[in-house]
Amino acid sequence: MKIKDKITLGTVAGMIATIPQLFLHEIFVFTGYIKYHSLQLTGSVFLLKKLSDDPLGLFIGFVVWETIAAILGVATVYILILTGKDNWWLKGLIFTIALAFISVYGFAYTLGGAKIVPFDIKTNFVVLLGSILFGLFMPYLIIKLGDIDSKL
Repeated sequence: MKIKDKITLGTVAGMIATIPQLFLHEIFVFTGYIKYHSLQLTGSVFLLKKLSDDPLGLFIGFVVWETIAAILGVATVYILILTGKDNWWLKGLIFTIALAFISVYGFAYTLGGAKIVPFDIKTNFVVLLGSILFGLFMPYLIIKLGDIDSKL
């Protein structure tokens, strides 16, 4: 059974695709390679730095993270409908890296909205790796779970 509704498909695919991404980030925090959890980074848009690792602060970060993933998922559904499923992996990577990594994380965070903006190579490299994972897994899920052969 395929998901026909485009908004539902993108939301589900985007949110599921964050699982390996968040898991990767947690491994690097657990090993001490990086200092901040990804949920702290997103939560710090709304919270003081000292509140970002509080359980409620992490929950707020989770909601923000998943909302961004859902929006990217929905947008990717429409990109795949408009451009076709050929090279879905490349389209997912380009779109995710351009919007999530460069625009949201790179540009929006440095405008002063986030209270935690790590400028170290290690954290940025892990966030980039997570974005690559997300950018590959999300369009794959869209193709597997959805019916995107229908027109807009």
